[in-house]
Order: sequence, then C-alpha cells, then structure tokens
Amino acid sequence: MSPFRRGTSFRPGLIYLSTVLSALVLFVFPALPQESDRSNGCWSDSACASNDSPDRPDRKLQLDLRGLVSAWGAFSRADSSLAQLGTRFLPEFTLELNLKRRTAAPPGQQASQYSSAMLTAPHLPFSNNRPAASISISENGIFLATGLISPHSFLPAVFLTDQPLSPASMLSHLISDSDPSCLDNSSGSSGATSVTPTAPFASSNEAPLTYYPLESSPSSEPSSSSSPDVLTVEFSLNLWGTLTIQPGTENQFSGRLKPYRLSVKYASPRFEARLGLQKISFGSASLLRPLMWFDRLDPRDTLQLTDGVYGLLVRTYISTRTNLWAWALYGNDDPKGWEALPTRRRRPEFGSRAQIPAGRGELALTVHHRRVNFDLTNPAAALIPLNAGAPPAFNFPETRLAVDGKWDIGPGIWFEATLTRQRSPHLAFPWQRAFTIGLDYTFALGHGLHLLGEYFQSDLASGALSGMTCAPFRARFLTASASYPLSFIDQLAAIFFYDTRNRDLYSFVRWQRNYDRWSIHLMAFWNPAEFRIFAAPDQPNLFAGRGLQLLLIYTF
Repeated sequence: MSPFRRGTSFRPGLIYLSTVLSALVLFVFPALPQESDRSNGCWSDSACASNDSPDRPDRKLQLDLRGLVSAWGAFSRADSSLAQLGTRFLPEFTLELNLKRRTAAPPGQQASQYSSAMLTAPHLPFSNNRPAASISISENGIFLATGLISPHSFLPAVFLTDQPLSPASMLSHLISDSDPSCLDNSSGSSGATSVTPTAPFASSNEAPLTYYPLESSPSSEPSSSSSPDVLTVEFSLNLWGTLTIQPGTENQFSGRLKPYRLSVKYASPRFEARLGLQKISFGSASLLRPLMWFDRLDPRDTLQLTDGVYGLLVRTYISTRTNLWAWALYGNDDPKGWEALPTRRRRPEFGSRAQIPAGRGELALTVHHRRVNFDLTNPAAALIPLNAGAPPAFNFPETRLAVDGKWDIGPGIWFEATLTRQRSPHLAFPWQRAFTIGLDYTFALGHGLHLLGEYFQSDLASGALSGMTCAPFRARFLTASASYPLSFIDQLAAIFFYDTRNRDLYSFVRWQRNYDRWSIHLMAFWNPAEFRIFAAPDQPNLFAGRGLQLLLIYTF
C-alpha cells in the first residue's frame, strides 16, 4: 500500500503545478524588466510618449500581476504528535480600465494609485504613543503608511521621494525611533506636508520626503482633479498542497485549487459597486469579532487569507466619514463566519450598513437577512437544541442586527454587539447574542510597545434579553495581544486567549523578519489539546497542544 493517502479534494497534478508555478515566480519573474513603461500600463510607443502631457487622457488599460508563494512546516504535540509540510501559490491578476478623461492631478492624488498594500509589508515604528504603521513600497520609491495615529483612527498617507529609491535603500535610511514631530505643515503644497530633513530622516544619501494625507473616502467637495471612474476586473487563485504525518496513521497528502477572488468593480469618487467572488468584512473589533459574518479572518494568520462570498456589494460615500453599504449574496452554500448552519440553496441573502461620525470616532448600524437550512444529517445541526416533535429537516428565516463603534481618546476604544433572531417554533433557543469591548494603546517604550485587550461573550438564548441560555454554546473569552518592533525588519508579537468558562489558555508568540519580497515567520504556541477557537473544519488542527511553525513568504 502506498504510504500516501490522497485527501478528498486532491488532484494528482496539483503539487507538480504548484512547484512549477512557484519556480517561475521565484526565478523567472524577478528577471523580467520591472521599470518598463509597458509594465505600467502603456500598450504602444505613442501612448508611452504622451505620458508627460499635462492635459492627457489617463492610461486606458492597465494589467497587473502580483501575488505570493509560501511554504511552511509545523510540528505539534497534543494527545499525539502531528507534523505538516505545505506550500501555497496565490496569483492575482488585475485589469483596470479608466473611463473618463481628466487633467493632471496634484502629486498627492497621483500618489494615491499606489495605496494598494502588498500582501505582506514591513512596519514603520513611531514613538510619542503612536503604534507601528504598516507600509508597502512600490518600485519607484513611493510607499504607503497606514495607522500613523492609532489602529482604530486610521490616517493613510504616502511619502514621495524626489528620486527613485529601491525598497531596500528606502528602509536602510529610516531610523527606527522616528518622531512624527518632524512633520512640518508649513510647506504650502496642495495637501502635502514636508518632512524636515533632520533626525530621524536626515541622511547624506537620502532624497527629501514629502508627506501626502490620503482620505479613506472622497472629500465632500469633488474637484476636477479627482480620480476618474475606473472599471477593475480582479481574478486570483488559491492553490495549496499539504503533507500531514501522524504516527499510527497513513501519511495524508491533500491539495486544492479554487478561485480566491473573481469580481468586477466600478468605482467613482463617491460610489463603488463590486460584483462577484469578493471579501466583505467590517466592524471595529480585532481578535474575536461578533461582526465576522462573511469572512473567517484569523488574527494569528500572517497572510490574513479568507474565502470570499459571491454577491453584489454597493457603497456610497456621502462625506469623508459617512458612508452607506448594501449587499445581496447568492450561491454561498457553505457556512460563513460564525454560522453553524448553511443558507438554503438558491435563496439570496441581503443586508446593509450605515457608518456615521460620532465625536472623535464613528458608529455603525448593520442588518442582514437570510433563510437557513436545518438538516440533522449535518453534524453541526445535530448539536443545536430542538423542541419536542421537531422534524429532521426544515428551514427558517434569520435576521441579524448589529451596532459597533470606535473612538480615539488617547487609547483607542471600540465595541461590537450583535443580536440574531431565528424565527422557527422548532428551535429551543432561537436568539443568538454576541458582544465585544476592547481598547489598545502604544506605550513610548523603546520603539513603541503596542498592547491590545478585548472581552468577548456569546450565547444562545430563549429570548432577546432572557437569562435562559444553552450552556454548551455559552462562550466567555479574555483576549490580549502585544507587538514590539525590534528593528525595521524584525517584529515580535504575541496573542493570548483565555477561556474563562473552561479555564483554558491559548498562547501564540511570533517573530517575523521582512525583506523587500521575502519574509520569515517563526511561531511558537502552547494550547489545550481540545482546540475551541478558529478550528478549520476540513483540516487537522495544527495549533492544538504545543508546537512550532516556520513560514516563508515570497511576494511578487
């Protein structure tokens, strides 16, 4: 008998395809010219020659290819030992079509096209009670920094150099204890702030920097130099394969190839609509999120990957801090987010969200409706308490209401609360409640120590405010995280979950090092043998018990 047993979703050629594609990305793609005008969207010599015209149409068509290749090895020991080797290839193709003619924009708005963050990025630490800011760097020395004030009061920005610099040289000249007080708003540039060429930015080899704030949504007064209407097609694949080794059982090899994103987006300064397979995520919490309705983002996951949903998402921006969302989902047969039961087949789901300013922060109200399918042949359904005489299969409507908010009052504070009603006489506990409250702060210790804490609880109840709840579904967690930038390329982080009902502690510690395209991540964990959080239903749980994981990532 072969020592390898194929997983249920494995196709024999996937591992060879993943290896070949990874080799092409690692060795062929870096050798291609990266500075050519054609790589930036020019499809003819005449088009490239006209790029310097101050009053020209935008590039009509731009094709972009990026993505990542990762490989990992993990070992854990709980009731028995478990080891896994794996690889992932995730390419993303983007085709962008500009639909309107415009005059040349000020430099700050031209830079906004670079605001799409890389899948992995180094961190730029700031002192004066400001946390490390995620940054991504483009080929021509332009990079994006987010979270300069607080993770819950974002201030996106770009820094432009007067001459092209490589990401490596850019990082080599920035000093880790950067002080935001060096930002001087007296330059008088349109929306720009000059960075004083003194410490920590002063360097004999570094070009001057200019800081341009980028609003998270359009301003209340659109100008003729605002971005044109853009039609974007996005397509990405998720190809992965794993070899799992467990004593006393056959070695298991599994793999899968599936669409990761497939969508068409139309965007204008005040409106955005996206149709297809996409990620829909919102809310204020960080670690355990009651509003994790359509994604399964795991705070331990370095890549922050999650399956998308099929549907239409529409957003309109009334002002800088006020926006409305509406969505309709269809064809999502598997449970999403916190869902235990799937949506009934060939039935649409729909919902909406409104975000409004509230003092120094913002509030949001969200609603979602779907029809749920209950079938006792589903193992998850068998755990749900029913009233006497309930049939083995039925369906019922479900409505969710949520409110969340976040404020920056020195420390960042936030909350999320959800209430779900499942209207069926067969359910013994037709109400679901979940709540999270949290805060964070960055202490001026060394390069900046960022601490975050949250409290999470959820219940199945007989009424909206009833104290009668279902004990097996009662959850109470205290969570905390800490991160500290050791240097510009090294970061140390830890996450802890404490189950107050079962008195179980889940601990994760991670060290990461980031280069221009490579990053290395080493994680150690110490958890209960029975893992109750973020469990993957179709894979063995690598984080049960005690163990280590090494992850290598290459982005292109």
